Amino acid sequence: MSQQHIRELMDENQRLKDELARLRSQLPATPEADGGIQHSERHFRQLAECIGDAFWIVSPDWNQLYYISPAYEKIWGKSCQSLYENPHAWMESIVPDDCHRVAADIAIKSTGNFDNPAFPEYRIRRPDGSIRWILARAFPVRDHSGAICCISGIAEDISERKEAEAALLQSEARYKVLFEQTADYVFVLDPSSGDIPLIVDGNENAFKQHGYTRTELVGQPVSLIDPRATPEEHRQRTGRIKAGGLVHFEAEHQRRDGSTFFVDIAIQQVRFGDKELLYSVERDISERKQAENERIAYIDMLEGLQSVSDAINSPDPADKVIDRAISIVREIFSADRAWLLFPCDPDSDTWEVPVESTTPEYPGALSLKKRFPASDISTRIFNELLDSKHPLTYAPIPDWQKQGDSFDVRSQMAMAIRPRHGQPWVLGLHQCSHQRQWSKDEQRLFEQIGLRIADQLSAAWQEKMLRNLSSAVEQAGESVMITSREGTIEYVNPAFTAITGYKPEEVIGRDPSILKSDAQDPAYYQKLWQTITRGEVWSGTLIDRKKDGSFYPALMTIAPVHNEEGSITHFVATQQDISEHKRLQEQFFEAQKLQAIGTLAGGIAHDFNNMLAALQGNTFLAARLAGDDPKLGERLSNIDTIIQRAAAMVRQLLTYARKDHISMAPFTLNLLIKEGYKMARTAIPENIEYTCDLCPELMIVNGDANQLQQVLINLLINARDAVEETINPKISCSLTPFVADEPFFDSHPELRNRPLVRMSVRDNGCGISADKFSKIFEPFFTSKEVGKGTGLGLAMAYGSIKTHGGVIEVESELGRGTAFHVFLPLEKQLQATDLPKESHHISQGQSETVLLVDDEETLRSVSAEVLRDIGYTVMAACNGREALELLREHTIDLLITDIVMPEMGGIDLAEQVRRHRSSLPIIFVTGYNKDYTLKLQTGIDNSIVLNKPFEFGTLSQTIRQLLDGAA
Repeated sequence: MSQQHIRELMDENQRLKDELARLRSQLPATPEADGGIQHSERHFRQLAECIGDAFWIVSPDWNQLYYISPAYEKIWGKSCQSLYENPHAWMESIVPDDCHRVAADIAIKSTGNFDNPAFPEYRIRRPDGSIRWILARAFPVRDHSGAICCISGIAEDISERKEAEAALLQSEARYKVLFEQTADYVFVLDPSSGDIPLIVDGNENAFKQHGYTRTELVGQPVSLIDPRATPEEHRQRTGRIKAGGLVHFEAEHQRRDGSTFFVDIAIQQVRFGDKELLYSVERDISERKQAENERIAYIDMLEGLQSVSDAINSPDPADKVIDRAISIVREIFSADRAWLLFPCDPDSDTWEVPVESTTPEYPGALSLKKRFPASDISTRIFNELLDSKHPLTYAPIPDWQKQGDSFDVRSQMAMAIRPRHGQPWVLGLHQCSHQRQWSKDEQRLFEQIGLRIADQLSAAWQEKMLRNLSSAVEQAGESVMITSREGTIEYVNPAFTAITGYKPEEVIGRDPSILKSDAQDPAYYQKLWQTITRGEVWSGTLIDRKKDGSFYPALMTIAPVHNEEGSITHFVATQQDISEHKRLQEQFFEAQKLQAIGTLAGGIAHDFNNMLAALQGNTFLAARLAGDDPKLGERLSNIDTIIQRAAAMVRQLLTYARKDHISMAPFTLNLLIKEGYKMARTAIPENIEYTCDLCPELMIVNGDANQLQQVLINLLINARDAVEETINPKISCSLTPFVADEPFFDSHPELRNRPLVRMSVRDNGCGISADKFSKIFEPFFTSKEVGKGTGLGLAMAYGSIKTHGGVIEVESELGRGTAFHVFLPLEKQLQATDLPKESHHISQGQSETVLLVDDEETLRSVSAEVLRDIGYTVMAACNGREALELLREHTIDLLITDIVMPEMGGIDLAEQVRRHRSSLPIIFVTGYNKDYTLKLQTGIDNSIVLNKPFEFGTLSQTIRQLLDGAA
């Protein structure tokens, strides 16, 4: 940069200062004006000292920066060093709408065309987001040959000027109205006609005030209304106006009727088209003085409001903002105490002062940290404040002084402020050091401040509600997702992460299809989208996918969010993982199925077992008649085996349906599996490789050995059917101790902290397909062909294991085989008993008299014949009443009775018998009645319960045991 150009820049700043000084010197020299001028000058000097322009020097091609002044950092908000590193960095701050105009101007100047040194005015966005207006000028610096060696320039922050220009545009829009409607008297004068300017225009007020019409006064010299001024004075005034701009002076004007009045005149030279004219504004001095005073008061009010507004607009939390605002209110009014009281409610029993600012000499209610009881005075004042729309002043306060005011209040100004939510508050000021009269201007200012604080209290309430809402959403157990109108995710709460596994930063900015599982077809989502875009709420269930790829069922509600105009701006979706609900629902459905099966089983068990008992009695008699015929004996044995299997199936069905009583006892599971393995051997073809691997440790469990053995046999029979078409078929069963891990306990928490044993049955058969896998334990479901399966085997096994407090798991691969694993809790502290063994030995009778009671004629007849065949005298009855008659008439040694019979059942019969023959042995036989069976086992002495069908060897031994014991 040349020395000459630097001097030009310095001269330009000096000219700005000189122009401001000149304007100041031309203001009227009245004491009041001087005071205002001095006040304005101080504010101007403070402003001018804070202003600095950015000076810069670049290469002719604009690609290298030689110098940038520190003011760049203040204006742009970026470091000078960043500009040195990238000379074009200043353009990155230009808002996009202005950037192309600046770039185009640089392109022109790059060609050496500096006819217009100024750039187009443009806007920049500072790093803090604020927008500033810039006026920049560029000047070529030439060397001795006239070539451009560099380009220098100055960038000025004209944001304040732009704001002033906007205000000026509004002012010009009002000019026409103001010109005619202003109370001032406006004249336009032409100074070119000689020493005394001519009147060329004016407003109606000016003509009316002087008593002339427009036609009478236009074209006349100004001396017509200002006759006291000499031509020389007029000439001097005109010269001062032309030399110095705006001129103030006082004059005595004369009306047409000769009356006069004093005016204060502000006159300046203005250009109207191509002509220089004088624009004169006249005002009565008294009115001007009054206007000045009002203006000063108005400025004070604006400054006070601005101070409060600055405090309120702080980004700090709402409570801190209100505290600061109240402190500023006290300072503005130079009061001893400023406060907010809540609530302004005449019906409230108490009130408090949650916000307060005081001088050290006069502490207030806040320092007492308590609520105050309502009084007659507070109730009266609350009513007065609520009835008034403006502040009320109290000075002096005699009622308070009579009751002993503990706060030393000598003057008060207060007003009720009404936030948009909740009850009204009171904003108040106390003067304690002296009695004070509050001016109207102070009251108006106080009212405006109160309105702003009311808005801030509303904002504080809304902030609190938002915090509560935010906390509720953040802590909700349901997933919450907020998306834009277009479906872009903008927010998710922690529950979303807990359910889906996605962190907020992984989904924000994406669309919800990230959770899509394809379990629903596109039409489902299309209907969903149509519903919510219509402004309706959508609710339903769907299957979504977690981050780990697993699926989960969800209950979802999506609602549109509307703005004040009713347009949809966002969508909010709440979602609940209903996996547990589904699980409970499935359990409920399972319980319903069990209930239905139980009802069915309970209905048929009694009659079915009666039929089986009758069959078994006939096979027993037939076997005794067959003698030594081996073929007939074999056939009868097969029939008996079928009867026993049918009876076992009924018992398992009842157990699965939880309607049968089971006998729990500790036993060694090793022995049970060994015997079950041997029993199943006869049902497994020899071409199947069949093995059993038992651990050496004794595995003692507490349970029903018959049931668990039947579970093993069912699993082995299933395995046999699965390998039917397999080349080199294999079946194995095993028993091992099992050490569970955390995933196992998570799936089966009921088995936590218990030692376990695992019984497994494996095959290399056909395996189970995926579509059937979830149904294998359902009753009556079978994958076997018609006639090969009942669909009860696995269901019964499942029910039996659950009854024993264990679990059953299955793993299978289609075409590779299946493995069933049964996990049972070990009972190491219990002593194992021998497994129950059936006995076929017949204990002969000794002609004792047995009373047989059963309502089934066939069963009663067969059983009576069997008993007679083994040496007993038998009397028979079809119900309890008939049996009682026989008991009264005959000597009976033992009673065998069915439980469920018409007219009188077995239990009622036994209770009647016990009244007369307390020691009579009784055998109860039942096809099925769990409740009666439990009652018998605990309530009737010298009795035994046998289930139908029963082994007649067991029956004969039981009879013999009871009779011998009674003897």
